[in-house]
This record gives sequence, structure tokens and C-alpha cells, in this order.
Amino acid sequence: MRRRKVTPPSTNPDRAPEQDQDTLRLFFGPAPLLDGEDTADYNGLHKRVTAAVRPTDILEEIWVRDAVDLTWEIFRLRRLKVALFNANADGDSDEAASKWLAKNVDIVDRVDLMIARAEARRNAMLREVDRHRAVFSHSQRRSVTQIEEGNYRLIEDNSPKRFS
Repeated sequence: MRRRKVTPPSTNPDRAPEQDQDTLRLFFGPAPLLDGEDTADYNGLHKRVTAAVRPTDILEEIWVRDAVDLTWEIFRLRRLKVALFNANADGDSDEAASKWLAKNVDIVDRVDLMIARAEARRNAMLREVDRHRAVFSHSQRRSVTQIEEGNYRLIEDNSPKRFS
């Protein structure tokens, strides 16, 4: 089987966004969806996060994908937690749900811990985007300052003046 070479998405602003999205899907692989999860919902989340973050280079594209994947995982774990309660609480009584929770608090705690860890990883990804941008911005400011503080000599224009 012949393998297709996949290159990172372009940061060229003239490139059509749908071309970059196709390249991103090839580069990053398929969305991390379980059976029954909706690809359109995942893609919609990715599109909204991308619009909010507005990644400017491949590093930011990677962090956006990580943040989207982790957000999706967080939503999945929250649904799992609700499904555990719904499946194991006999009847509609609060008493039955409380009894189930008392016996299975360790399971709920583990799911909560998984949610907290995924949230921490997602938030770290978003902080990396901020840090990356701050470092880039600082580098740009430093370059401008170096240029402004450079020793420049004013060269007089001694060419003959022409009058029209």
C-alpha cells in the first residue's frame, strides 16, 4: 500500500480555510470519537475553538487540537457521570440515588478526578498558546527597540536640487 505524504497546514492567509481544515484532518488524524459520538458535533466544537483562539502557526494549531480533544473528553466524562447515576438509581427517588452514591462514591470520585485532570491538561494547552504569543510579542518588541536604539548616522543629501 502506498502511503500519502502529509504536510503541516499552511499559515498562508491566501489559502482557503477549508483546504487547511482538510490538511489538518490528514495531519492530526481522525477525531477521537467513540461509537455513537457525532462527528459534526466534534467538528463544530473544533471550529468554534479555532475561531476563538485564531491560531497563527502550526504550534497553535496543535494546541487547539489538543484543547478540543481534551474538551471533548471532559464532556464525555461528564456524560458518563450522569449516565452512571441514571443507570444505577432505582426509581426516581432521591433516597435510592443517595444509597447508590454512598456505595459507589469511589467510582464517582475517579470520574471526577479524570474530569479534573483533563480540565487541567486542556487549560495548560491554552496557557501554552498565551505564553507562545507573549514570547513572540516580546521578541518582536525587543527587535523594534534594538532597531530604534541603533546608532544611525544622518546622511545629508548633497545632490543638486532640481527645480521644475
